[in-house]
Amino acid sequence: MRLSAVSAETTGILPVVSLAEWHQCRYFTGMKQDELLERIETRVSPQDRERIGEAARARHESVAKFVSRAALKEADDVLGREVDVTRMPVEQFEALLSALDQPAQVLPALARLANRERAALRR
Repeated sequence: MRLSAVSAETTGILPVVSLAEWHQCRYFTGMKQDELLERIETRVSPQDRERIGEAARARHESVAKFVSRAALKEADDVLGREVDVTRMPVEQFEALLSALDQPAQVLPALARLANRERAALRR
């Protein structure tokens, strides 16, 4: 299923897509070709060009769209967006480290639960 801005505009209903389809096109939602103003060029070996073209064809995308989407995903990874990196102010990070350096507090109710007899043992 190909997403189309025309179908969403025409019907007023967004199409239902799988997570893989959404991930594939999320960087281009709502963008029209004339809104893409900047041009980025790169040089690759013929083998790399063929490999990129093959991957783009597998995704049913142009090479330009494939490369742009891949570059944006890599930029998000590097900048810590939508990955396993959490950004926070320095003061908040220092407070977190300070709290982690404190000795653990014994919580009697939790200790009782941890030490009680278990009905089943995990092996």
